[in-house]
Amino acid sequence: MTINADTARQVDVVVIGGGLAGLATAAELVRSGAEVTVIEARAQVGGRSRTLTVPSGPGRAGTEIDLGAQWVSRDQPRVLALARQLGLSTIRSSARGVSVTEIDGRLLRSRSSFPLPSAGVVGDLAVCIARLSWITRRIPLDAPWTTPAAERLDSASFADWLEQVCRRDMTRRILRGLVEGGICASADHVSLLEVAHQLSSLGGWGALSSADSLWFPGGSQGLSIGLARRLGSRVLVGSRVLSIHMDTTGVDVTLPDRVLRARRVVLAVPPQVVAAMGFDPPLPAERQAALADRVRGSITKTVIGYHHAWWRERGLDGTASPEVGPIDLLNDVSLHDAHPGVLVALSTGERTQQLDPQRPGHAARVHEVVERMFGPAPSPPLFVETLEWDNEPTALGGYASRFGVGGWIRHGPHWRSPVGRLHFAGTETASTWRSYMEGALDSAARVAVEVAVALAARSDTPVNTRKG
Repeated sequence: MTINADTARQVDVVVIGGGLAGLATAAELVRSGAEVTVIEARAQVGGRSRTLTVPSGPGRAGTEIDLGAQWVSRDQPRVLALARQLGLSTIRSSARGVSVTEIDGRLLRSRSSFPLPSAGVVGDLAVCIARLSWITRRIPLDAPWTTPAAERLDSASFADWLEQVCRRDMTRRILRGLVEGGICASADHVSLLEVAHQLSSLGGWGALSSADSLWFPGGSQGLSIGLARRLGSRVLVGSRVLSIHMDTTGVDVTLPDRVLRARRVVLAVPPQVVAAMGFDPPLPAERQAALADRVRGSITKTVIGYHHAWWRERGLDGTASPEVGPIDLLNDVSLHDAHPGVLVALSTGERTQQLDPQRPGHAARVHEVVERMFGPAPSPPLFVETLEWDNEPTALGGYASRFGVGGWIRHGPHWRSPVGRLHFAGTETASTWRSYMEGALDSAARVAVEVAVALAARSDTPVNTRKG
């Protein structure tokens, strides 16, 4: 098929990526009067959220489960406001009962997020968290590279900092496990500045306790679906971008069946996906280096369902932290009536290498971890669904990518700034709640203003004056 770029459909803005950041950016620009087209490679919108409906037992309606982004917090105003606008309800995570943590082969039960085996560890942990919190409070959200002593904070890995500051091995193991589970990468590969900025973007260490306090019983993908319905025919699904050509008057976005000519383009896909796209002319060397310097988050999410939440009958809240094996966190996401009983099993960072959902016996292996932490189940699972986000071509990892050691100093000043007529959205570029759905909406608000200002500028040549 021959496509003539001179007869391309002309719009003000093309948004590449039909996830939460891209759709929210598009919705805001449409409200400001811009003509916008959203391009999504997959057959459905949603980005790194993915909701499935699975059987939940004889005589019962299907149950929605999330294989991607899921939890929100009462401290996330943008995502909660959007949910209210779209008529989506939230449910509070189960907090009744005790959690189970594996330490040195022992299963310890506690009403706190993790039990502490000795007073010495309690004191050491308090000192280390206090020092990390002190650093976190000094970080400018929009410019972490300007933090006092930023070069020192960015030049050592978080693992190195734990070795220097924490006196006890158990303290280091606890903090390393918490951080690696949150960033889905090794503490050896990210800096103290990266971890501190991530925490700062949430509002500090204390925000972690409520970061997963709420979830959507109908699935988080409903946020993207609701936005897409409002945008209507402006959203093109199943459309893969073949190339992006930028000249002095506009940008040509080539799809398999058409060319879109835009005054501005918003790239609302993960940085690792941007790095694999074809640009003409190529992105500046410093932007290519910044994209190449990202540490991808690695995560495999499994949702396992039972007839009912039998662990609750044993006084357990469904939260568990296995010390060894392919799963590093279990979490109860059952409805309040406990039918069916649903657990999320997360495998993050290096632990994903121990899990292969394509091999026979995968479901049995996840079930074995559940029984090791909670005891024998009264019946086999009703369903086991797994998604390897590392192998998803439109994501190439999760929850988010982040800079490696030294990355903020090398690339921070130009990390999210526009390149000509190209603008960059996505939770990785957020100032608040980075790597969360709230962060995606934070980035959308910033980029929508950025693009609207650019469109209004006299120097922004109308798209129909295309040259060469």
